[in-house]
Amino acid sequence: MTITKEYIEKNPVYLLENDNNLVAFYSFSIHDRKLEALFIDPAYIGKGLGRFMWEDLLNKAKALGISEFTLHSEPKAEGFYLKMGAKKIGITTSTVFPDRKLPLMKVHVI
Repeated sequence: MTITKEYIEKNPVYLLENDNNLVAFYSFSIHDRKLEALFIDPAYIGKGLGRFMWEDLLNKAKALGISEFTLHSEPKAEGFYLKMGAKKIGITTSTVFPDRKLPLMKVHVI
C-alpha cells in the first residue's frame, strides 16, 4: 500500500515517531468506514506498541464519529486483531496480489 499526498488530504493518517524515525502509523478511509492501514516497524513488535496504537485508533475513530469499521487483515496479523476485539466476517481478495486471500474483519467502537 502506498500512502499518497491525495490520500492524506482526504483521510486521517496518524504517525508515531521516535527520534524523528517513523515507528508506526495508521489511517482510516472515512467514506468507506475502513481501517486502511496499521503498520508497526518490526523492531517494535512485541513491545506493547500494537495495543497502544489500537487504543489510540479506537479513540480517534470515536472522535471522528465512526461507530464501526472494517479492515482487511494480513493473515499473520489476524490473531492480533481478534485479541483486540475484531470479529472475522469473511475473506476478501487482496487489492495488491489478486491471488491472495485476506481475512475481512469488523470492529465495533465502544
